[in-house]
Amino acid sequence: EVNERRCGVAFACIKNDTISNPYNRTNSLNKRYQIHSKPSGFPKSKEENTVNKKLIFQRCHLIGYNLYKIRNDKGEENANLKKIFTGTRFMNNVMYYYEKRIYNYVYNTENKVLYRVTPYFKESNKRDKLVFGVQMEAMFINENGNEDEDLSFNVFVYNKQPDILFEYGTGEILKDESINLIEKMSKIDRKYIINKKSKRFHLECCASVGSIDKEKMQEFCGKREELNNLEFKCYPCKICDSGTK
Repeated sequence: EVNERRCGVAFACIKNDTISNPYNRTNSLNKRYQIHSKPSGFPKSKEENTVNKKLIFQRCHLIGYNLYKIRNDKGEENANLKKIFTGTRFMNNVMYYYEKRIYNYVYNTENKVLYRVTPYFKESNKRDKLVFGVQMEAMFINENGNEDEDLSFNVFVYNKQPDILFEYGTGEILKDESINLIEKMSKIDRKYIINKKSKRFHLECCASVGSIDKEKMQEFCGKREELNNLEFKCYPCKICDSGTK
């Protein structure tokens, strides 16, 4: 039995007249643009979606919301559930990192990008509610109509959240197991990346690390609680950190 609320492959030609301009994009963020529809696997309540007071799942767009102007996914009855899926906040941030590369290229050059996002479900199980990950393929086309291979990318982004366990078949977050894992991982040595400007620390795998200037970056290897012993107070990343009790 196929889950009718599952997303499918999305393809788009991203051009200057399809993306949102910076004003509209900022305006949307300031107004906290929200989607109310629920794709497959999305938690029924905020409580079910929370571990250590942090939300785990978000409504993710296959084609990033800043890459197209026309949106029609605010209401349950009008939503195109093939455009959105249930993904972790960590996954969403990784996708945004690549979407931003597409946006900046198109906005600054007025060239176009051929873009395809393919969702994959674990073991091709047609009943699975959560995607295992998505393949993001982007072909950057220059002003001569040729591909700029130095910019094009083909990456696979996993639907994961550091130290959080959940079932791909049902979308259920395994809260007790996750909390135990979080506590265990907080007591072992790990590599953290600190942004000395924002005073936030990140796991090495966090997509936000890619936007930190090298001169403002500091590496730290040790236990999470030892970050409190630095010469300056730093705060956990809102994306990759799963908190503590």
